Amino acid sequence: MEWDNATCSIALALDVVGTRSAMLAMREAHLGTRRFDDFVRRIGQGEPAVAARLKELVTAGLLERVPYREPGQRT
Repeated sequence: MEWDNATCSIALALDVVGTRSAMLAMREAHLGTRRFDDFVRRIGQGEPAVAARLKELVTAGLLERVPYREPGQRT
């Protein structure tokens, strides 16, 4: 049987989470990290790279972006 990477669920999943930074972001979300600055600090990459990876994971439906608001502060 031949496999087609365009329809293989594992290949499609690896396209989204198959990078080191994506796996680290998913790990941090699983461990409870919620704030962007905490993702940047814990993953150990620059803000642009973390922002891009988180955006990809949100677009893929693996993470949800929720505005954070300190009590009495703007979002």
